[in-house]
Amino acid sequence: MVFCFVVGNKIENAFEVEGDSNISVSEFRRLIYDQNKNDFESQRIDANKLSLWKVDLPLGDDRLKKLENRSRDRDKENTTIKNELDGDNLLPNAYLGEIFSGGSNNVRIIVQPPLPATTGKRKAEDSDEDIENQAIKKKLIEAQKKDKMMIKHLIDVLSSIDTNQQVFHVPPLPGEVSTMEIYNRGCYDYFRKFILNNKSHNRFLITGNPGIGKTYFGRLMLVELLQSKKPVLIDCKDCTLYIDPQGVSFKVNSEEYKLLAKNETWCIIDGKKPQVSHDWTEGKFIMVSSSKREIIADFDKPRCETLYMPTWNEDELLKCWDNLYVNKITKEEIKTKFDLCGGIPRWIFDSKMSCEKIRNMIVSASASQSIDSCIIDSQAKLFFGHEFSHKIIQIHTNLEDTENPYTDSICLFASKFAGNKCLDQLKKHKKEEFRTFIESARNMKEMSALHEQLFELISHEILRRGGKFSVRKLTTKGTEPESIDEIKDDIQKIQKNYYRPNSDTFESIDSYVYPNKMFQVTVSRRHGVKQDGLRAIKKVLDEDSDINIYFVLPKDIFENFKQNSLMRIRGTTRDLTLGLII
Repeated sequence: MVFCFVVGNKIENAFEVEGDSNISVSEFRRLIYDQNKNDFESQRIDANKLSLWKVDLPLGDDRLKKLENRSRDRDKENTTIKNELDGDNLLPNAYLGEIFSGGSNNVRIIVQPPLPATTGKRKAEDSDEDIENQAIKKKLIEAQKKDKMMIKHLIDVLSSIDTNQQVFHVPPLPGEVSTMEIYNRGCYDYFRKFILNNKSHNRFLITGNPGIGKTYFGRLMLVELLQSKKPVLIDCKDCTLYIDPQGVSFKVNSEEYKLLAKNETWCIIDGKKPQVSHDWTEGKFIMVSSSKREIIADFDKPRCETLYMPTWNEDELLKCWDNLYVNKITKEEIKTKFDLCGGIPRWIFDSKMSCEKIRNMIVSASASQSIDSCIIDSQAKLFFGHEFSHKIIQIHTNLEDTENPYTDSICLFASKFAGNKCLDQLKKHKKEEFRTFIESARNMKEMSALHEQLFELISHEILRRGGKFSVRKLTTKGTEPESIDEIKDDIQKIQKNYYRPNSDTFESIDSYVYPNKMFQVTVSRRHGVKQDGLRAIKKVLDEDSDINIYFVLPKDIFENFKQNSLMRIRGTTRDLTLGLII
């Protein structure tokens, strides 16, 4: 005799079943079913669907009450029976004699029916949910198959991708729509060799302005590494994916990535805060990203090598246009856009990004008072990744003809247009702070070039208005006031007009006033002048007049400025410094 209790019933409804010790659990289950036949049949429950648990509990044990609830949760029931009631799930081929010995008035068997089938409206709702879930599951399976096919295709064509070509193509990764068409920038080769040949570091950050080709370099490195039989974990906007050159690939979550921390594994993080914590001591890491601190702060550690990707110059843009965009945008549009926004190909080659849109974007960004704080208050600390800054100010770097190329970050205005718009904003809202900034920023490494640009812009504006300024001859210590006639903007007239030549022919001077005044703006304590440029500009002036060359300087270096040796040009020239008090 064995006392049994059915889950979902009251404890007082427990019952006893007579069974021989030689019968199996499967046969005993049939006996239980027969004693509750009406109840089980009404719920459309078959005998073989009953689960039997061995327990040993007094009939009055309050813990059994947890199983009386008719609103059932199978997982909770299993946890209660197994963990709280010390239940053992019985196998159908076991025999009662092997399970029980001796008689007892305790509950010895808990009978657990399957969850009841639903009918009517609820059944229809569940059916609809099942259909919807099946549709979702089907889409997920199809997406997984598509992802695997995309990776397989990449592996299959690896050997045919030549990353030394001027233009090469890389198949899309999961989450991407089209093949990536990559223009092989000159700096890519240096970055690639620097990373692959570096034995002392395992972290490399390639950073710079948005839209200049950092993601493309990351994809180039993916191809290079897979071609070299290196496994790669690529962590990008659309997915975190492990790819083995043998064709093994799978998406990675925040737990699985730890299993991939091996010396031969490379990790490429693209333009986003890593989805997983890349804190391995093994393997090597490449992050390609803008300079937003919230993205790169945890990655840019002392043992990280940082290289700055340069913006594009006009020649590079035109070469890329000739290879990829000649039928999509005109050369004239490229030049106009370049004059507006500088070397950002994402905007320049986008046919939907008209010149007018770029102009409005820069005007809007320069009108933001956040720019005031970005330049004046933060003094370069917020340039990197500021919401508006990359539209106005760009990060330039030292190129390959210098020592340790691509390691310096130099802030410059994106263009003269952007600089003038920003200058207007600063004068309007932060005049006094701007004056202080001009005097102090020269000694800040990141800001020195931007400081020079700002000083040049405001110098031309002041000179164009005319006035009296402190002037001294470079051959004497004294100063003397000198008047520069008020200048009008009528460029149709030659005399008494202030001109800023654009041609490289006149690179020795920044501006001139007919008939005999030339200006060179500088923030350096020493400055030279190219002779060929002087000869060229003198032809524009009145050769019968004595020529005055003015070095336009901030007031703090006015007294001690020295000119580098200057070869005389034919005719009389007078070298003077002109101090501006802004």
